[in-house]
Amino acid sequence: MKIVLCTPASLDMLSDLVEGEPPPGYKFPMTANFARALWNAGHEVVIVTSTSDVDETTTWTGDRFEIVATPRRKRARDLCCNLFRTEVHYMRDEIKNRKPDIAHGHWTYEFAEASIRSGFPNVVTIHDFAPEIFLQFKNLYRFLRFLYSIPIILKCKHLTAVSPYISEKISKFYKRNNILVIPNSLFIKPPPTTKRKEQEQVAITIVSNNDPRKNNDLAIDAFYKIATLNENIELFIFGGGFDRIKENLPSEISRQIVDRIHIMGSRPLSEILIFHITRSDIFLHASLEESFGMSILEAMACGVPVVAGENSGAVPWVVNHDEGGLLVDVTDSDSIAASLARLCEDDMLRKRLGNNAKLRHEKHFAEDTVTARYLALYKSIAAPQRQSISG
Repeated sequence: MKIVLCTPASLDMLSDLVEGEPPPGYKFPMTANFARALWNAGHEVVIVTSTSDVDETTTWTGDRFEIVATPRRKRARDLCCNLFRTEVHYMRDEIKNRKPDIAHGHWTYEFAEASIRSGFPNVVTIHDFAPEIFLQFKNLYRFLRFLYSIPIILKCKHLTAVSPYISEKISKFYKRNNILVIPNSLFIKPPPTTKRKEQEQVAITIVSNNDPRKNNDLAIDAFYKIATLNENIELFIFGGGFDRIKENLPSEISRQIVDRIHIMGSRPLSEILIFHITRSDIFLHASLEESFGMSILEAMACGVPVVAGENSGAVPWVVNHDEGGLLVDVTDSDSIAASLARLCEDDMLRKRLGNNAKLRHEKHFAEDTVTARYLALYKSIAAPQRQSISG
């Protein structure tokens, strides 16, 4: 089967599959790993994307694999002035030139429209709920993207959503039924388990960014509360935007506690997975809303129990209370702190929830399971088209 993925992706993660060096593209490893999973399953895969990394359409080819990068304007106001028409036309034409069995668009914006307008059998995966994104950011760009997504969702015949949370939101708002839920996956297998580092201190890990929706201030406040009572815990923070966090600590926080906060910066996914396996004891994710929660899944895949929001969108479905971890009220730092303290003090509970988290990942979100579900969908969509052509 020839499959076009029209999507943002971390293109440089796929350099081993093509000749030459593709640009970085987007910081989104999942779709790049998904493309590799489809290729590993024996299919011909083409990534068609739009990126400001190139000034003209550029291709990188390999055995059954191709990356096509089309130009993208850098400024949001330029993109909005004609609702991504320029970007869509570039990508649509490249999809047409490849004559795929299926075109799979990701998100409900320009990548989805290009897939639909190609005229080939297509499916669109919904990764977010545009009205919610607009309400969170409240700017013109997000408002226009919300309006732009409406006809795309209404006209697309085959829609999938990454969680029941997103499926229900779309169904109610757009009156669309029969949205198939196929969850995200890492689309890679976690590194083989290596010997865990021996340490006395319990390591709490955050993988996030400084977006206010991620609610990291309350997460760190919860750490302060338990760190004052327990000398044997430390906090590791991965992600951008945390460089100056220690400069803004409350004056009552002691130097000893500050020294147990480690700012790790942005790291490749492979390094984060290895850190989870060899060092993390608890994964803390205090986000107020998630359409899925990839960083949560990364921790669960490595057998790390999660503390996350009981009302944070898709999070309760991904974690499942007392299976992948503990669900709490993340608007209350005392609630977060209580669950962290419970896990820090109970080695057996941490081990049980960590094992359960890994099993839950393997049962519901593993690469082979999710890839097989997409391939079955592709075949069901492409087969009627082939029959109509042959007829």
